[in-house]
Amino acid sequence: MFRPLRTLLVSTVALAAAGPALADDQIHILGWLEHANVTSVDIRVDAKLDTGAKTSAIHAEILSRDALNEDEVRELGLETDDDEEILDVSDVAEDNRGKVVVFRISNEDGEDRILEREVIRTVSIKKRGGGVEKRPVVELELCIAGILVDGEVSLADRTTFNYPLLIGRDMLEEGDIAVNPDADYTASARC
Repeated sequence: MFRPLRTLLVSTVALAAAGPALADDQIHILGWLEHANVTSVDIRVDAKLDTGAKTSAIHAEILSRDALNEDEVRELGLETDDDEEILDVSDVAEDNRGKVVVFRISNEDGEDRILEREVIRTVSIKKRGGGVEKRPVVELELCIAGILVDGEVSLADRTTFNYPLLIGRDMLEEGDIAVNPDADYTASARC
């Protein structure tokens, strides 16, 4: 009676041992921890693949325009006088759809990059100790273990977490990725 389930589990483990990507049109089986690359700024961060989370989240420090030096402002193309369209740190809890958010991401090697993205929406996340935290959501392109995925990522303070990037179900589905909880770091983060 339980033989089909056991066969399915054994088959899944055998597929997981075959490697991270089986074929372009099949499910990619990756470990619960993988390296991911934020492609637009070429920075690699550790990522936890979490089937319990719907939306992905990245550790980010939201910056106000005053926190940037002249070179950073010029590099990001923020030289306009239209400061109303740039999300201010104090306004994070508001609905900021359409505004631009400037944020810094960093990795465990001490590298950091400053990005600017349009806020797609604001998400409410339940906090562990109770209450709700509001976060801006942006679109990012990531390379996860060699698989290019484009999707929504909330900007969060993840200093109390072990990994700066959490990949949720939305991005896992976008990349046709299944998670093998017994594996980690199965492939390079380069696409």
